Amino acid sequence: EDDLKYRPHVDQTTVFADGGEFVEEDVEKTNRLPHFSNVDSGYWWIELGGQYEDIIRQAEDIRDELLKCVYGVWDHLKNCGDHGLANYDLDWVGIVPGYRESRRLEGDYILTENDVRANRIFEDAVAYGGWPMDEHTRGGIMDFDKLPSRILNFEGNYTIPYRCYYSKDVSNLMMAGRNISTSKMAFGSTRVMGTCAIGGQAVGTAAALAVKYDCTPRELGQQRITELQQTLLKDDCFIPGYRNIDKKDMARQAKVSATSSTEGCGPENVINGISRTTESGSNVWESKPLGENGEGITLSLNKKSDVREIRIYFDPNFTKEIMPSITKTVLDRQVEGMPSELVRDYKVECLDEETVVYTREVKDNTQRLNILDIPEVACDSVRITVYKTHGYPSARIFEVRIY
Repeated sequence: EDDLKYRPHVDQTTVFADGGEFVEEDVEKTNRLPHFSNVDSGYWWIELGGQYEDIIRQAEDIRDELLKCVYGVWDHLKNCGDHGLANYDLDWVGIVPGYRESRRLEGDYILTENDVRANRIFEDAVAYGGWPMDEHTRGGIMDFDKLPSRILNFEGNYTIPYRCYYSKDVSNLMMAGRNISTSKMAFGSTRVMGTCAIGGQAVGTAAALAVKYDCTPRELGQQRITELQQTLLKDDCFIPGYRNIDKKDMARQAKVSATSSTEGCGPENVINGISRTTESGSNVWESKPLGENGEGITLSLNKKSDVREIRIYFDPNFTKEIMPSITKTVLDRQVEGMPSELVRDYKVECLDEETVVYTREVKDNTQRLNILDIPEVACDSVRITVYKTHGYPSARIFEVRIY
């Protein structure tokens, strides 16, 4: 390994582990994307599969071939042309290849490219996606005359229907992740970790409700889809085109006032049912700059009620990208630390005829969704006062729910 690390560059030839070789004159014919120029990461294009009949049963054969490709590429980087790696070492190589695509299971609906492009809002939507549709070349690294990926961008985001998350043939089978019911092109967007994660939460919630009501996944979708959607929204999932209509949420009928607010970010936004900024508006209350006494909002209930739980949805600034990556250019554009907009210190008070009957102070908050269990108390209003954020000058709250 030390010899490989420090050996000088040689001219032209890249030797693969199986004896194959590429020569420098053929580089222009090979599959490469000029804007993927990081040498320390980003080698997703070292992939195979299309030339195999069964990538699941032949996984070990593919792994062995991929290892040849990996070390061949490393040999090229070290010994063919000046790639700036003369003093670089190869720390490790993964031994379990990552599957991009294998089985997809058919549900009662198959999400298509047209659905993705049209930003379709389904009546049984439970998740959403927004990643571009990227179609990798069938032969992978062995398709020398093709680019590794064809990226199809689109504007906006789309919803994924619940019918994509359960099997049309097996009554008690649900799926979440890369195996959901989509076409090949739609899969290019739904496959990414973030989209798989929110699909997983939808499936887990649906499974719990199916057990609760002793029904199949299909029956749940046919009979209780609104309950599933509203449960997901309550747990802070985002479903484009849907809003909070929970009849048990007493905040929805409240009158909301604030000590201060900014244009387009009035206190009424915290009960409009949408807990994200969308094309329709900011959907957030934002105060003027915080002073020593803080800034707050008061929700006056339509009648004196017993309160047991308060949910507050703060602002962690979802517009800032957080992408799991080891690529330096990606890491460099991400902001470290807590989102400055997130509320850090605040106080909740329950009042009965302007008399405080319960107080809860929270310091050093690091969560967007704060669920506060309240010892049952009768009150006619709830006041939330923000004293400090993680750096932003003003208080920002997207939604408040009272149960």
